[in-house]
Amino acid sequence: MSRALARAGLAVSLAIAVLLGFAPWTSNVSHLALTSLAGPHGQSAPSPAPVTTVPPLAAPCAAQPAPPRSALFRLSGRCTVDTNGPAQCDASGGDDYGAVYAMKTTSGDKAYFSVGIEGYTRPGLYRAADVVFFVLHGAGLAQWQAPSTALTVTGQSLLLPRTVLEPAPGTSARSQLVAVGTLPCTSH
Repeated sequence: MSRALARAGLAVSLAIAVLLGFAPWTSNVSHLALTSLAGPHGQSAPSPAPVTTVPPLAAPCAAQPAPPRSALFRLSGRCTVDTNGPAQCDASGGDDYGAVYAMKTTSGDKAYFSVGIEGYTRPGLYRAADVVFFVLHGAGLAQWQAPSTALTVTGQSLLLPRTVLEPAPGTSARSQLVAVGTLPCTSH
């Protein structure tokens, strides 16, 4: 996966979190990631220097609270999330759709599962959604992504078929995650 695509995935996930009001962090990582992705007047920013040391992600990475007995949505692999949501979903951005499920891990880190759709018009099947999961841990970032994912948006939920999220280069993510299920939405 290209470095530009990795930066775009991070930009989408962080922008969705900010737009939907999930920007409680003051981490330098978030600030640096946002400011290094876009130059002035919409120009592409120069590529950031390669990351040489990324703080490791605590093991295991599991979401709080304990999973419900019969979760509708599951993220499995290095990080696990079993939930019935809801995610904060917003389609008021013109042709953009965003959904964010914010949580804390058992180690106290902030974690976010996000979906972004460019060219959104109404509920239905979309074949090019950007799906991202990231964990802000200390001064580090672990991010997994699945660009161009097919999923269905209903009026009240996201229906995600089995989707493999790959580790993003330059972050402490190492192995694949798998997301599947229905994530209920509330409007923001």
